[in-house]
Amino acid sequence: MEPCNEESEESVDSTKEVSMKNSRAFDCCICLQLLTIPVFQKLPCPNEKYGCRETIRYSGKRKHGEECIYVPCYCPLSGCDLVASIEVLSNHFNHEHSDSLIEFSYGHPFIVFLKSSDVTVVLQEENDGRLYTLNNSTITSIGNAVNISCIDPNSSSDAGYSYDISAKSKFGMLKLHSFPKNVQQATLATQSSAFLLIPLVHKQCLYFQNQQLDDDHQSLAKYNIQMMAILHLTLRLP
Repeated sequence: MEPCNEESEESVDSTKEVSMKNSRAFDCCICLQLLTIPVFQKLPCPNEKYGCRETIRYSGKRKHGEECIYVPCYCPLSGCDLVASIEVLSNHFNHEHSDSLIEFSYGHPFIVFLKSSDVTVVLQEENDGRLYTLNNSTITSIGNAVNISCIDPNSSSDAGYSYDISAKSKFGMLKLHSFPKNVQQATLATQSSAFLLIPLVHKQCLYFQNQQLDDDHQSLAKYNIQMMAILHLTLRLP
């Protein structure tokens, strides 16, 4: 029996780093699915420029993308082109646009004065800094549709949060109980399908701060252009 050659049996690290420009090289050529074990290719997070420092396996890219807190969000204020992580965006809005937001606290009702021409009103929770938008869409000849979105692309981060919107007048009250939709950017296309419809009522007098506006032959549609609707809002924790 030949003597054992310890030197020849020593493990040799043959790991080599290889850079590949074509990420599809890691897809199976037959089923086109991502290659898994024993392929352990790793990539930087696509949100690296927004602050994420994690290196992820190629096969876990999709899962990480759904959970990454650095997914870029867009500033909801018209005219501002900042794109950043939700934490940076929250601080940015608080410092740069503080006069354009309404602060609130979970579980406590608050009032928003909404013009029919307003498209977005930004809300910020005073403790966690989370940003929400009160969205207002005009439906021709019908009225205004209002609801709330949360500026946060992580679909699981706000599970269980809810809100109430009520619009009151001298003649009654409309109320919606729903859940804020998580969005990366506050646009008409990203709004939830659940909304409170405030109808246009013709030949009905409108009361603002308990005072009747002009004569009772004017339409609510006309006043919607000039005056404000009073919305009572409450956002709640899960």
